[in-house]
Order: sequence, then C-alpha cells, then structure tokens
Amino acid sequence: MQLKDFVYQPVAKFLGLDTSTNAIFDIDNNIAAGTYYLHYKIRTWGREETGLGAYLLGDTGLLQALWNESEGRDSIGTTYQKYIQKIMDTRNEFRSYIGLPPYESKISIYISPGHGTYDNGYYDMGAIVGNYYESVINLAISLKLKEILESKGVKVYMA
Repeated sequence: MQLKDFVYQPVAKFLGLDTSTNAIFDIDNNIAAGTYYLHYKIRTWGREETGLGAYLLGDTGLLQALWNESEGRDSIGTTYQKYIQKIMDTRNEFRSYIGLPPYESKISIYISPGHGTYDNGYYDMGAIVGNYYESVINLAISLKLKEILESKGVKVYMA
C-alpha cells in the first residue's frame, strides 16, 4: 500500500532515506519506509491483525472502529476486516506455493482463575456469600474465556 506523504516523511527521515519532494514515488524508498512502518504498527499494537488495521486506518481510525464496533473504512471504502483477511489469505497462498503450511498464530495465554487452592495447609475457596463460592465463579468465568479464546485459535493454558 502506498504510504501517504505525512507518514512517509518522518519514517524516511528516521531511516535516513531521501525526503525530497518526489522521493515518496521512488519504489525502493517507499517499500523500505512502508515495510518499517508496518513492522512498527504490528510491534506497537502487539498483534498482526491490529497492526494491519492501524496501518490501513491509522491508530485513531482503528481505535474508533474497535470502540464503535464498526467496519472502519479507509479513504476508498476498504473495510479493515476485509483488508486484514485479504493479507492473511495472500500470505497463506504464498506459503502454500512455496511448500509451507498455513501460518498459525503463536498467541498463547495463561489463565489463573485464583482461589480454590491449598495455601498454608488449608483449602482457600475465596469469598463465600450464601451458596456462591468465589472459586467456583472464577473457574466458570475462566473456562468460558478459555472456550472463547480457543475458538479464535489462541493456545490457552490453565493453572
């Protein structure tokens, strides 16, 4: 995707690339700046999907789309969900072409529900109100969260 001048200029300056008026149209400069900028967005947002969304919409545009649970569109009407999916699909097509398996997310989450453990020789159930035990509620919430995350392809470990 072609970087806009207001994005290209500071990135190019940081990378020591040409920042003259028409430098943005130089393919090598634009690819170098765009590659760094995409890497920066993925690193900043912590996940490829959100980094790609921020690359397309900008940080504020992505935050607005996520906050409003909207489709979030760029200046030519591309929704960030379709943009991200297209890139992920293209990556897997390329991997298949060169004989590699589809990319799998490397996200792992460790969930520790808390309470319901032996501590100093006695069983700690946490708070108890009537027939409600904090340890039972924490475990139920953790198991539901585990189910949701695993349905999204995340590896979940439970304590």
